[in-house]
Amino acid sequence: METTREQLTGQRRGQSGEPHEPLDRRGYAGTEHETAPTPSRRRTRSEQQLARGLGWFSIGLGLTEIIAPRFLERFLGLRGHATLIRMMGLREVASGVAILNGPYPAGGLWARVGGDVIDLAGLAMAVNSPYAKTQNIALAGASVAGVTALDVYCAQQFSGTGE
Repeated sequence: METTREQLTGQRRGQSGEPHEPLDRRGYAGTEHETAPTPSRRRTRSEQQLARGLGWFSIGLGLTEIIAPRFLERFLGLRGHATLIRMMGLREVASGVAILNGPYPAGGLWARVGGDVIDLAGLAMAVNSPYAKTQNIALAGASVAGVTALDVYCAQQFSGTGE
């Protein structure tokens, strides 16, 4: 099979010989031949890696909350919240699985953003605990806020709102 100039340049030419619409990977111009919905633009490798990293981070954090809630209680200076911490861990694991399960992780990323808001609210309330370790709570809050920024950025990229 002979390779045409159009295939090499990724453009097709109109009757006047001027370049027309770019061709997609299969050689079609435009989107009239698309069979499945696709996002408005291709994701960069770094965006995909960030999403996967956030998915694995979510699973790791969730497992920590499920397996060691009493450690987290002691770290923050809380008592009697182990069940709540475990439930938050289940939410984290579910978000991580949603991010890693499929080519478009926007839903799982937005679930992480929602979970981050809940976590920040919980940390703000934890400051009022009589046993609160405020420095540790502040450290945890700063960490959650930083990850929230990454979650929002990545969720916007995969939702098409970050373009």
